[in-house]
Amino acid sequence: RRRYAKFLGEEEPPTTAQALVIAWCGMRGLVTLAGALALPASFPSRDLVVLCALGVVLGTLVVQGLTLGPLVKYLNFEPDRSFGRELSAGRVKLLDTALTHLEGREDAAARRLREMYREERALTDGSEAAHEPSETDKLRLQVLKEKRKVLAEMRRNDELGDDVFHRIEEELDWAELAATPIEEAELIES
Repeated sequence: RRRYAKFLGEEEPPTTAQALVIAWCGMRGLVTLAGALALPASFPSRDLVVLCALGVVLGTLVVQGLTLGPLVKYLNFEPDRSFGRELSAGRVKLLDTALTHLEGREDAAARRLREMYREERALTDGSEAAHEPSETDKLRLQVLKEKRKVLAEMRRNDELGDDVFHRIEEELDWAELAATPIEEAELIES
């Protein structure tokens, strides 16, 4: 059945290794603990039953928790690259849409945008890797670094007031964020 799943348009069933990891991650003893806690208080040796059930839950959590990583490494799974492929395809389609929208316009702004989108598309097309910054973005980041140095110098020399300094600093922050690849600027919730 597994051999024909793709041919039939069905989702492939899990491999033996995947099934093993799923089984290893399963909740062991949780139902036992719930059952033990549901026993009436007058049940003979209820405390011992609850303690044993709790021991099973904690034991399996510790044993399975500590051995899950080595098990996954031992089974040597192929890395899942579907996210990268889908991300690349989405970026290419959106860039093609932008280029199509700009067709027929020959003003300076449209030419600049077209060049920027073509450069970005060349970096993105067919690549599953992280989105690399374009040469323009690399240069922009270098220029922004120099701008920050001059801004700090202007502030030290009292050429700018505090409010103006912070406003320009915020503009530089936004410009830097726009030129930074999203993988580097991504916020991680913790």
